[in-house]
Amino acid sequence: MTTTANPAAPTETTTASRARTRSPLRPHSTTALAVAAVTTSAWALNPLLEAGRWALLAFLACAALAWGTAWLRTWVRSPAVPTLAGFAALTYGLTIAYLSPPRGVELLPDGDTLRRLGLLAEQTMATIQESVAPMEVTPGVEAATIGGICAVLLLVELCCFGLRAPAWSAVPLLALWAPAILLYIDVSALTFFLAALTFLLLLGLAGEGVGSDVDERRRHTGIVSAWSVTVTVLVLVATPLVLLAPGWGSNPLPFIGSGGGGALLLSNELDMRENLGRQSNEVALRYHVAPTTVGALRLRTLHEFDGETWHLDERGGQREELGPDTILWPEDVPAALLDGEETHVDVEIVGLREERLPIPVFPRVVDAPARWGYDPARDEVVGRQRTRPGERYSLRTTTTAITPELLRAAGRGTPDRVEQYLALPDTVHLTDVAERAREITADATTPYDQALLLQTFLRSPPFEYRTVVPAPVTGDAVWDFLESGQGYCVQFATAMTVMARTLGIPARMAVGFLPGSAMAGSPRTYEVRGDRAHTWPELHFDGIGWVRFEPTPAVQSGLPPAYADPFANQGGGAPEEEFPTGTAGPVPAPTTTPGQGGGLVGGIGRTFDDTPAWLFAAAGALVLALAAGIVLGVRGARRRSAARLTPESAWRRMRDRLGAAGVTWHDSATPRGAAREIRRELGRRGGVMLGEDAQRGLALLVKSLETERYSPRSADATPHELEVALTAVLDDPAFDKQRVPSR
Repeated sequence: MTTTANPAAPTETTTASRARTRSPLRPHSTTALAVAAVTTSAWALNPLLEAGRWALLAFLACAALAWGTAWLRTWVRSPAVPTLAGFAALTYGLTIAYLSPPRGVELLPDGDTLRRLGLLAEQTMATIQESVAPMEVTPGVEAATIGGICAVLLLVELCCFGLRAPAWSAVPLLALWAPAILLYIDVSALTFFLAALTFLLLLGLAGEGVGSDVDERRRHTGIVSAWSVTVTVLVLVATPLVLLAPGWGSNPLPFIGSGGGGALLLSNELDMRENLGRQSNEVALRYHVAPTTVGALRLRTLHEFDGETWHLDERGGQREELGPDTILWPEDVPAALLDGEETHVDVEIVGLREERLPIPVFPRVVDAPARWGYDPARDEVVGRQRTRPGERYSLRTTTTAITPELLRAAGRGTPDRVEQYLALPDTVHLTDVAERAREITADATTPYDQALLLQTFLRSPPFEYRTVVPAPVTGDAVWDFLESGQGYCVQFATAMTVMARTLGIPARMAVGFLPGSAMAGSPRTYEVRGDRAHTWPELHFDGIGWVRFEPTPAVQSGLPPAYADPFANQGGGAPEEEFPTGTAGPVPAPTTTPGQGGGLVGGIGRTFDDTPAWLFAAAGALVLALAAGIVLGVRGARRRSAARLTPESAWRRMRDRLGAAGVTWHDSATPRGAAREIRRELGRRGGVMLGEDAQRGLALLVKSLETERYSPRSADATPHELEVALTAVLDDPAFDKQRVPSR
């Protein structure tokens, strides 16, 4: 007897034809979207790396891996095997391309390959430590970049198509944004928009699980589409408004900026032992002066020295407001310093990303937005957020009042907390350093003359400017410099600061910029680039305050201030007018000694080496935690799905999956009739038979559905039993050759 369907029973929607029409599109479209999502996120690396072939090679490698794993997933049921195979192929390809002998291709790696790997890794680490954005793309950097981008692609592919958890693909994609975030690099809003859009589209298509029923797919598609449109509109509308908002500097996502260059930051710590890495040529700021230059622009001051490294004192002091006529100086301003000609300066921030504003070393009045204030304890203009492109402020200062006569008449100063400006490190040769200072200044009768003799001593032979610091000889970095006579601004400024302290003169280190270069066609407008970053000592004189000196040789720093120039006319006190426009002399090749290069002292830009180690450790721990969450989340989702499984939903999932494999039946077919159609269709394909587990599972699904539809009592099968039966049917080898990739 033929059983007819109960009209009151739920009606099944035909999905076979829909699956057949969509199956050729979905694998290719979602694979292409995965490649697009990774590629657009990889554009966030553009400001960090010099332009070259690396972007094209990474795209081609990602495309090959994406379609390779897609093909492999049509034959392998394991979610991890295609990903592992992709990593194996990636490793082998990079080995052949970058670790083969110079002349030839080595298809079988050997011991020499490992040796070349060690050398390449060592050179790559040295390049990363010493570089600033944009970094030179050496073979090692290229291999690491391509490998990292391809690894992200494989993890995205695993999340979307192996674990069927496409939302988690955001985790590996964020790894491509991590360098820009950690290094405060600006990435264009267009890049962010395209990356977000491709991710949302990928989420929408990859989220259409083949095991979902029609209603679930329809709801999922509606939700994803709505969120995609909403986020797209918000990004398009909100980005221009946010970029113009006064509080943009507080945005915690620095990559949604309009700039495309690297962020310029001066190092907070100055290490006497580090070589000076490659300096950035990016413009930090521009300023217009009238009527004369203001000399160096200071950003921050340092007073804590442990014998090798200067450290920033983050404690600071009370923050004061910037009044329209308030003269900023850490103490009462001497009337003598206000008698000179007033200079007006208008400053525009370009690439600088600092929480301080560059200001002259003389008493000044600063007109800046309300978010900036004055910290007299550190003599700095500090803000609640970092500087941003296009930000402007103005200031007034007097630069011609300090004269040699005024300084010679002054005694040693006593600034607030004077003890911290006289503190000396307990080093093995501190006594020798103090004795050398006394020898140099034996003929001086005033603190000013002592300072002048120290400066002249360091600016004269045998001292010479070198960006590579000689290897340590003793445990005292200052003494080693005095003996070798070779270093850059940090060594020269530190030596003078320490020797001045041994003579009882309060001294501190200043970090900032040399004046820069006059722009063509506008002689009073100056452009300050990253290679103008500089350090110098400041000494305190009674009744005057902090005064800048310049011990670094003229080949790098130009002329010293006129009041500190023994060859200048005694009546002039104007700051230096002539200065180099770039680092003089050839810059040596990057060192290959780990830890001995890339010091950003006097340099610019935040390198990977300058980023705190704890930040990388925290990021790594977060990635591991999220990876564990992916696995646990997927398992939990499967358990919850199994717990909600009913005979109707199990039958719909089976029909969807078999329909994608070309096994279909009419809506009017009963469950038993559908089972016969399944066996008949397999018979037409070469007499393939279901295995015993699949036959038992299919029988259980048929019986449960018939009981649910046509019997007054509920089905006896539990959700777990239904899940086991459904898995047995769908995983049967009889459907392997007909299976359509779950993309």
